[in-house]
Amino acid sequence: MKGVGRISGVLFDWDGVLLDSLGARFNVYNKIFTRMGTRQLTKDQFLKLQSPNWYEFYSKLGLPTSMWKQVDDEWMRLYRDENPGLHPDAMKCLAVLTRSRFRLALVSNGSKVRVEGELRRFGLRRFFLSVSCGEKKEERSPPPSCS
Repeated sequence: MKGVGRISGVLFDWDGVLLDSLGARFNVYNKIFTRMGTRQLTKDQFLKLQSPNWYEFYSKLGLPTSMWKQVDDEWMRLYRDENPGLHPDAMKCLAVLTRSRFRLALVSNGSKVRVEGELRRFGLRRFFLSVSCGEKKEERSPPPSCS
């Protein structure tokens, strides 16, 4: 095709793309809801309601905004005990793309402290020229178009 340049970079999301974190997120939220005395979610309910914008998720669950900070704080505390792993081919994919001279960047709605820590734990930080994390509600990524 005339006028179309060669692709030179790849942008990755972290949670659910490279990091297999769905189970960990499900576990943490149900621990929080148990402590708060609210209903437990089934995996199907969680998949239907969850969103990259966790405030949208809280809203769908009917949590009053006055509880959102408490849930956020508890989530960060409990998530530290979870140990989600990488998707099986994540390391191989990043290595192949790097060897092929693609420039890689990472975006995440997750906190910078958490995401950077996980990247270091898995030895992946070296692959990314840039890592951008979202700390504010208005910076959330759109919902995934496929799973």
